[in-house]
Amino acid sequence: MKKTMLVVLVTVVVAVSGGILLAQAASKPARGQRLAMAAKLLGLTDQQKAQAKDILQQAKADAAKAATPQDKRQIWQAARDKIKALLTPEQLAKGKALRRHMMLRRISAHLNLTADQKAQARDIFKQARLDAQQAPDKAAKQQIWKAAFEKVKTQVLTDQQRKQLEEMKARRQAKTPATVN
Repeated sequence: MKKTMLVVLVTVVVAVSGGILLAQAASKPARGQRLAMAAKLLGLTDQQKAQAKDILQQAKADAAKAATPQDKRQIWQAARDKIKALLTPEQLAKGKALRRHMMLRRISAHLNLTADQKAQARDIFKQARLDAQQAPDKAAKQQIWKAAFEKVKTQVLTDQQRKQLEEMKARRQAKTPATVN
């Protein structure tokens, strides 16, 4: 639960802070256009596009045969991992920034953040990003992001926005059955 909240907050902050990718991906593409849009934004080669398309088609076929929602999640996670393996470090970084930006944009819209709140959150997350780059390990990075998320939650959001954020989290958890790690 805390991890999900952290992911949501980090995503919100990063999304607010990214402007270029947001402008490029202003509207949600139809399912069939997502790969093409991702390929364009990430600068995929023709070979990468073809391989990603094959991976997604296989995952779709496998997911249709899956017995449980958890099996489907595992199939799609494996497909994402295979696609990530195709990407260069620059493409991975760009994709991560894009995902964070889009998530932040959605959350920002749902919580109706003011320009001042967006700026405050952007500053907090910018500092967290700088601190995380200097962190000695993954656990330290996670702690930095968790603290940044909590700071935004407690110092930037209003009581009503915090309540809305919790409700969003609860709805998302209700849709997604718990996974076993």
